[in-house]
Amino acid sequence: MQNKVHDISQFSPNENYLHFTLQYLIKNVLTVAQCFAILPVSKTRENAEDLQFEWRSFKTTYAIFAILSVGVYSLVVLLNSIATSEGFLSFGMVVIWNVRSFVALLVFLRLAQKWPNLLQEWTRVEIDMLCYGALPTLKLRFIVMPIAFLIAGLVEHFTYVYAWIRTVSKKIQPQENFTRLYYEYVYDGFFDTFGYAPWKVLYVEFVGAIITFAWQFVNILIILMSSTLAERFRQLNRFISKEECITETQWRRTRKHYTKLSILCKKFNETFSSLILLSYSANVYFFSISIFQSMSVRSTFEAIFVWFNVIFIFIHFSLVSLYGAWVYEESVDLIPKLTTLQLKHVNHEVERLLVQMANNDNGVSGAGFFKVTRSVILQALNVVVTLQLIFVQFQATFATNVQ
Repeated sequence: MQNKVHDISQFSPNENYLHFTLQYLIKNVLTVAQCFAILPVSKTRENAEDLQFEWRSFKTTYAIFAILSVGVYSLVVLLNSIATSEGFLSFGMVVIWNVRSFVALLVFLRLAQKWPNLLQEWTRVEIDMLCYGALPTLKLRFIVMPIAFLIAGLVEHFTYVYAWIRTVSKKIQPQENFTRLYYEYVYDGFFDTFGYAPWKVLYVEFVGAIITFAWQFVNILIILMSSTLAERFRQLNRFISKEECITETQWRRTRKHYTKLSILCKKFNETFSSLILLSYSANVYFFSISIFQSMSVRSTFEAIFVWFNVIFIFIHFSLVSLYGAWVYEESVDLIPKLTTLQLKHVNHEVERLLVQMANNDNGVSGAGFFKVTRSVILQALNVVVTLQLIFVQFQATFATNVQ
């Protein structure tokens, strides 16, 4: 699709303006994600119009295999937890953790079917807004943010592994095999049911990697997509703030771009609403139960590990909330600027733009249940306090049933 108002003179002859689109920026992230059976979309390293979702592709087959593997593992752990009457913390952490990742994989498979259409529409809007300039900071964010999340996730994972190695080292007997005992402790819900075998270790490690990365990518994807959308609204704000005299033609173009961004925002919410709801519910739940877990630590190392986990989850939740809220903040930031315009600069297009802003309800939404604003963080903390009381009651109930 050709743009009528493109001004691509700012780009050097050796620089493709498509390199500043979301499709180009996110392709490396998607390549890594698809190694873990997430978003099985074909031709992700090509242009947006080439994107496809195919049920018979290798990527989709691999994703379905991963979903079935995680689903079977989660079901086995759930049934074992019920049969052995494990404590509330074990049930609340392990079982819900696995189920959450299983649901996330299903949501990603559904999202993959909508992804080509969303990215094609997104690219059309981005090309139409080239007249406002490129977003070099966005390219840096798409490099730094995933790497930071990956490093933090690896630190958290290896800390978890080290904690179990310490536990097994204290309990192992001279005649026992360390590797076997380690896996029987870490994946007790699975090996208690099927028994230990070296080949089964490959299965649980595969499932464990998928489960761990699925949670990371849920938050990474929401942050990257939200920040990209917010940056586009910010471009309009900067244009109006810097220009002292804007013609009616320029106002008309700005209004049309705002309209397209509003439509794109709604399409984003329709596509991502389930993933956003899953992210918030899971982050709040595991943040709450991690705090509850910190009340029963027995050693300094356990305290360090648990509180690292608490901080790790809180950072995830805060970044998702702040970048999600950024979309809403940038979409309404124009209103006070427009209402304070000098009368000589006001025209019919400005009035129409104000009406649209007043009627449009832009912002990241969680399946229609809530809109992501900064106040969501405070509301979530209230939920955390409430959940602590509920967890105490459940802990007492579990203890009574075991006795």
